[in-house]
Amino acid sequence: MSDLPPFDFASKLKADEELLWTGRGSGRNMAGKLVFPMVALAGLGAFLLLGFPLSGFQTDMAWVALFGLAISAVAIWFFRARILAPSSEDYAITNQRVLIVSGPIGRICRSYLPSQNKRTDRRAMMFYAVKLIAKRDTIIFVPARAKSMPQGFDPVFVGVENAAEVAELAAQTFKVKLLKR
Repeated sequence: MSDLPPFDFASKLKADEELLWTGRGSGRNMAGKLVFPMVALAGLGAFLLLGFPLSGFQTDMAWVALFGLAISAVAIWFFRARILAPSSEDYAITNQRVLIVSGPIGRICRSYLPSQNKRTDRRAMMFYAVKLIAKRDTIIFVPARAKSMPQGFDPVFVGVENAAEVAELAAQTFKVKLLKR
């Protein structure tokens, strides 16, 4: 999987914070919303690659094919990174927040606070429920949306061992709803 050393969460803890659980992703994030665009881009790249010989090797079509292949390759690279990223992600649950460390280069530690409401006025990234997808050993922290701050991807623990126990621990610790799927 990943040969990165485990992240030192103790250095990120606040004075009154206690580390309850740490883990690492398995490297599998085969969500349908990620696989379909990747397959579509690969199909577009194949179409453009075949379009050049089928056009009678016209120079204009060669430039279109090269440009299209370059765009497809860059897009597939980013989707690949999102699918394989969990193998380099470290996760932690403290008594106050959830921490996700991602990125093989320049590891970034993101922090998510619990909220009791679906909407929040705070500028911090917050979640209001814990969703367990047992089939994929995935735990999604359902974000509390703020009008002033876009959330991006939902905070998620992908492919963790004992996902049901970890989800229950998070729900009990933060006193939020546990949704099972």
